[in-house]
Amino acid sequence: MKIVCYLLIILSLYSCKKDSFHDESVSGFVFHTVTKTPLVGQRVILTVTTYKKGKKDDEFPDGRPVYTTKNYSAITDNTGKYHFDFKVDGTWIFKAELATGEYEQKIPAKNLAVVSLFGLPSYLPSLTLARETYDTFFAERPGYIRYHVKNINDIYNNDTLFTLTPYKLKWIRQGANGFVPAFGEYNWVFAGTNVDRVLIDTVPAESEPQIPVKWLYKRADTILFKNETLNVSPGNTTDYIIHY
Repeated sequence: MKIVCYLLIILSLYSCKKDSFHDESVSGFVFHTVTKTPLVGQRVILTVTTYKKGKKDDEFPDGRPVYTTKNYSAITDNTGKYHFDFKVDGTWIFKAELATGEYEQKIPAKNLAVVSLFGLPSYLPSLTLARETYDTFFAERPGYIRYHVKNINDIYNNDTLFTLTPYKLKWIRQGANGFVPAFGEYNWVFAGTNVDRVLIDTVPAESEPQIPVKWLYKRADTILFKNETLNVSPGNTTDYIIHY
């Protein structure tokens, strides 16, 4: 009799837990940036983050926040559509990304912050806006820029290089901490000696065969400025050297 009672209690607890989950779905389309035709057979990754209140304690009298992240994968059909069905327990938000490598996602930008409803850093404030943002992807065949960044005047400790690049490698700091007010538009900052880096950036080469690159070198009162345009093509790598 005790065993039966225990089983009933376990089944009851499982049933309550199961009932707390609810069905959700996310769908959208993937098109070619230039031709606007559907991209078939492309893999899309969905990252779902859920939030709910856990156990109460002195620090969190209403319940300690519990975050859970799960990834799902889907393939676009012959209309370019992707679709996800899943269950969530608690408040949820999501981010989607094209992940095949054959095509590079251009819109929405991959570095867009994860959507949030519960206090996490975010540029997107609501689930409704997230659905609108990831409703349609535009992608194209990528090209690559290989940056060679090297300080050839290593004896100068106050050397600083500021570089503005438009795509994936958005935020790089070496020898420089935090934001640089005087040159805030630049996303790469290399300061001091021993700078010798090779960095490869992925760019949308079909819709943008020319990519702007701007950099500024500063040492004491000396400033060298360059604003150039790089030619790129799908599947190929363009080398760009910054020696300063």
